[in-house]
Order: sequence, then C-alpha cells, then structure tokens
Amino acid sequence: MAVSLSIHQQIGQIGLRITPAQFELRRTPSDIEIRQRKPSTELTYRQADLTIDYTEMRDSIDLSSDPGALSQKKADEAKQIFDSDLARTVQAGDALARLPDKVTISRMAAQAKYFDNVRGIMTDIVLGYIAPPRFRYEPGEINREYTPGEITTEATLGQTEISDFQPWSVKTYIERQPFVDIQTKGWAFDFKI
Repeated sequence: MAVSLSIHQQIGQIGLRITPAQFELRRTPSDIEIRQRKPSTELTYRQADLTIDYTEMRDSIDLSSDPGALSQKKADEAKQIFDSDLARTVQAGDALARLPDKVTISRMAAQAKYFDNVRGIMTDIVLGYIAPPRFRYEPGEINREYTPGEITTEATLGQTEISDFQPWSVKTYIERQPFVDIQTKGWAFDFKI
C-alpha cells in the first residue's frame, strides 16, 4: 500500500490600514496699512505801512490842524488882503498918474516891496524854512509755517493656525491566517496537521 503525503500551505497576509494625519490649516495673510500726511506750507503776509505826518510842515507854513480855526483865520486874512490890495491898487494908480516921463516900469518893480497882509506892514520877500513831513515806514513781513509730511505704517503679521489635528495612524490586521496542511493517506493512522 502506498502512502501519500500532501502538503498544502497558505501564506499569511497582513493588512495595513493607514490613516494620514488630518488637520485644518487656517492662514491669515499679513496686512500693512500706510498712512500719509502731506506736507503743508502756510504763508501769512503783513502789508507794509507808510505813514506821512504833515503836522510840523503845516505848522511851519502857518496852517492849523483845526479846520474850523483855519477857515476863520483864512477868511479874516482874505478880507485884509482884499482891503490892502484895493488900497495898493488905488495908490499904484495915483503913482502912475503922477509919473514923470523918465520913470520906467522896471524901476518901479525894483522898488516894490511885499505887503504882509497878516501884520499889515511892507516887508522884503524872504525865503523861510518849511519843516519837512515826517515819514514812518514799517516794512511788510512774510511768515511761513511749514509742517513736514509724515508716513506712518501699521503692520499686522500673518498667522497660521492648525486645529483639529489627528495624527497618522497605522493599524495592522491579519487578513489571511497562515497555515500548513499536511495530510497522509495510506497509513494505519491518517492524520492531518
């Protein structure tokens, strides 16, 4: 009798269940804010001032600062001048009527005197001092106010946040059991391992 031996083998198989890491990534971008204030210039101008004071000049030529008193004075002087001019005209007419033939007009003019109507006397013509007007000048002025420009920045750094993190995982399991099957036939005892 013949003995037969059969061997049947199954190789085991391992299964891997790989779960990759999982996470939620939130990213806030960086931000920069730039503010600019422009430069400015402000100009203020004070005008020049010229003052002319005629007070001393008017006083030196006998012009009063009081308009009412001056008007009255000039009216009185005009009346006196008119009266004296009328008297002189009459005298000159009488003198011309008595002129001898040899007296000339130029000789009469050389002998003429100026009649001061204010004082009522004849006087020689004299040049007098007239006080000059007083000038006061304040130059104009330009003031400049300058404010320089300015640049300011405000930066917010970006952020990266990781949330709901689940790490990698590898799980192994036996997908197929290994075994060796040895069978004998033809022996007094059949066995199977």
